[in-house]
Amino acid sequence: MKKLLVLGASRLQIPILKKAKEMGIYTIAVDWDSLAPGKSEADEFHQISTNDVKKLHLFAKELMIDGIITNSDFPMRTVSVISRELRLNAISPISALLTTNKLLLREVLHESGITGPKFAKVSSISDVFFKSEELGFPFILKPVDSSASRGVYLIQNHQGIEYAYEKAIQYAKNKILIAEEYISGREFSVESITYENNTDIIAITEKITSGPPNFVETGHIIPANITLSEGESINELIRSSINALGINNAITHAEVKVNPEGCFIIEIGPRLGGDYISTDLVPLATGYDLVENAVRMAMNYEMRSFPKLNRAACIGFMVAPPGILQKIEGLPSEASPELVRMELFVKEGQSINSLRSSLDRLGYILVEGSSNEEVKNKIENLSAGIKFHVTELNGG
Repeated sequence: MKKLLVLGASRLQIPILKKAKEMGIYTIAVDWDSLAPGKSEADEFHQISTNDVKKLHLFAKELMIDGIITNSDFPMRTVSVISRELRLNAISPISALLTTNKLLLREVLHESGITGPKFAKVSSISDVFFKSEELGFPFILKPVDSSASRGVYLIQNHQGIEYAYEKAIQYAKNKILIAEEYISGREFSVESITYENNTDIIAITEKITSGPPNFVETGHIIPANITLSEGESINELIRSSINALGINNAITHAEVKVNPEGCFIIEIGPRLGGDYISTDLVPLATGYDLVENAVRMAMNYEMRSFPKLNRAACIGFMVAPPGILQKIEGLPSEASPELVRMELFVKEGQSINSLRSSLDRLGYILVEGSSNEEVKNKIENLSAGIKFHVTELNGG
């Protein structure tokens, strides 16, 4: 039986583990967390850090694996090194480095003439004050090595710099931040696959966020409400970015903004899109199984073609003010014909944080339909009656 090594056993990796097992592949998962939720989905589990390249290289060689994969950002560097050493199918170490460091990513894209925000490296509060004169207000401050919107802050004026810096630096592993010009406009994510240096754009997703200061994603819709011209511009932007970064043999998730001045690349990474975009929204709306072809690519199997659908899908995330969750009311019935799936991440009596990252969301509702408008209406109808009764921590 063929063996696939999966770096990580978090929620993000579960769709990969399940799909590989469906395909008759023996799955081996590793994670630093012995209680990782994906542990039970793997045929074999080992408690090893996904960033321990030396140990994992020896481990993979001993097991004689046939493929290696991850759906997390930083373990992609480990995947690239091990795949190179064992002659497996994955992106190159240089591409993995460029796409997991926001500063290097921005520098390469800028040098390649690809439209994006103005930016600057900062490593102290004085750096931020100095660069604010060049970037202008508002601007974004974020770690070069974080994910899930952690440590991302919009700074509106000089008074907001110190607070944003002190918060953002807590999420920076190497204590380096990047300050970026704030690009206004509509937000989209793009899922694509590059195999043997040929890129196919699979889906463009319309994004809904909490807005400033943290821009946490609260919903996604496929297909995006865009014009033909906007779609063509986005596709060209993505292909140019993938080429500039040397990405090959990878699924790619990118984030872009569109305004009257054009299309701007915000982020791009060689992994499946999170927030159930790749795993649920894309197959529901387009019929394309990105997870299966990601596994096929890692195993060096032939890519599979899928019957094309022209439908729509939407996910809406539940949020509430911070405090102690006392009661939840008005959840839709799981038997509702409008509902594909619903999941809660919290229980009554649990403490709820302020909405600063995607980890602070309380659950989600997933629907499908025949159009963008239909699925948006379904989400609104299903969400309308949900009430989270929260007692503020200060007793107010």
